[in-house]
Amino acid sequence: GDNPAGLFILFWLIAWTVAGFFVFRAFLWMLKGKEIITVGQGRLSIARKGVLFSRPKVYDLNEVKNLRVQEDKTDIGEIFSGRRSDLGPFKLGGKIRFEYGLKTVKIANGIDEAEARFIIDKLKERRLLTEKNLG
Repeated sequence: GDNPAGLFILFWLIAWTVAGFFVFRAFLWMLKGKEIITVGQGRLSIARKGVLFSRPKVYDLNEVKNLRVQEDKTDIGEIFSGRRSDLGPFKLGGKIRFEYGLKTVKIANGIDEAEARFIIDKLKERRLLTEKNLG
């Protein structure tokens, strides 16, 4: 006859494999941390490279304010001692931030401060970012 325990185990294995795939995917994402940031035509869009079912996030440049480079100081102790334990891709948030409506958007995770500044300078040079976006 039917073996409900066997069916359950089969279902559990399938479910676990699917979950494992997503966990693995998230882990790979953290290791690679590739974002494709496109600025132009009045928009700033962020696409995550190599992520399944990922639609790029698009922001209207007219609404992008206070775009800046910011280091994450996560731990109170680090803030006071000036020490920063660098966990590489496991650090929270991106280096480039901006205000959009009522929320702060963090992009460009996994690059260092110098690279982030270089990106912003290039965007300013090409007049893709204006003082309005940076102020």
